[in-house]
Amino acid sequence: MTIENNSTTSPTVNNEVAIKIAADSLIRATAQKNGMTFEQVPQEAKDDAYRYAKAALEEKQAEAANPVYAQLQAEREAHRLTQMQLEAVKQTRVNVANDTRPALDPAIIRARMGERDWFALTDSGRLQSIGVDPASVTGVEKQQIKELFGRGCDSHYANDFFKQNAGRYRLLKNIAVVLNLQGK
Repeated sequence: MTIENNSTTSPTVNNEVAIKIAADSLIRATAQKNGMTFEQVPQEAKDDAYRYAKAALEEKQAEAANPVYAQLQAEREAHRLTQMQLEAVKQTRVNVANDTRPALDPAIIRARMGERDWFALTDSGRLQSIGVDPASVTGVEKQQIKELFGRGCDSHYANDFFKQNAGRYRLLKNIAVVLNLQGK
């Protein structure tokens, strides 16, 4: 329940009502926590809750009246918005630290070697020509390549993988091109 500032009652009456509501909610929460009813709570505890609610309301009003506090709140909100914008940008951009391009592109190597020589090589020879050790391409990597570039691949997974580690993504893409695993 909120109290309207534009009501016809005086601010003092509005404050008293707000204090009473806050104190009652404190008392009811404490009573429920301790397995009691509102009526079973001692009068001393009710008076303490009323004094606490009154002090809290007065402190809140003093903070609201302070222009420095209002400026602090505005700056906190601006900072929160900036942090949200920064997080959004991080989600859409590639991490620069992970964005390393592989040294050798299979299309360039293939063009330099010529089609005849390229197809004369085995898969291991092609991997070596682009600077990848064939022994390092394990079954796990081949499975990951199929998940990233194979038939029915999950583009959301591939996009997230690229954002997290662009260099690794490009390396796996080159291996997929050399081993002809794209779309299979």
